[in-house]
Amino acid sequence: MPRSRSREPVPNFFRIMTVGEGFDPDKFLKRSPLKGARVWHRGEKVAESNKLATSNGIEIFLGHGPDLHIDEQQPIALEYLVDHATALKKLVRAPGITGSYLGLQELVYPDSLGSIFDLSPALMKQALKLGLRVTVWSCLSPRPFQTRAKTRPKERQPARAKTKPRSRSG
Repeated sequence: MPRSRSREPVPNFFRIMTVGEGFDPDKFLKRSPLKGARVWHRGEKVAESNKLATSNGIEIFLGHGPDLHIDEQQPIALEYLVDHATALKKLVRAPGITGSYLGLQELVYPDSLGSIFDLSPALMKQALKLGLRVTVWSCLSPRPFQTRAKTRPKERQPARAKTKPRSRSG
């Protein structure tokens, strides 16, 4: 398990999520091989806030996003999408579904100039093939950038090419 990159609680957005007012998540999951899903219903309290859910839905957490770099999340997500393709197609096309998402997550640092997210073409292709929109949640880290830099491997300096001394010919 990778070392935790955050000490403060940061919401986890590394997940597959489907939503829809007319969607019946309990009925769907009774017939589905998808396991470990969190279900919510319209009017229930949303876990991360005091708001009430405006739709019904299912979340399948793929890992703990705040502890995984986005480059580590992508192969995990791709493997899950490939291994569960048939069940996910049924979920995305279930009656009442109005939105289906694959969420990736990356921490951004208050002292950084910006963030660039380079997504795997294979992951994008598989997600789109299944009907999932890919979203990247950038969450502000409670710690400065240099803390994360300590966990990165040192870059190796390129080897210098050995050259023969030139001879002067006269």
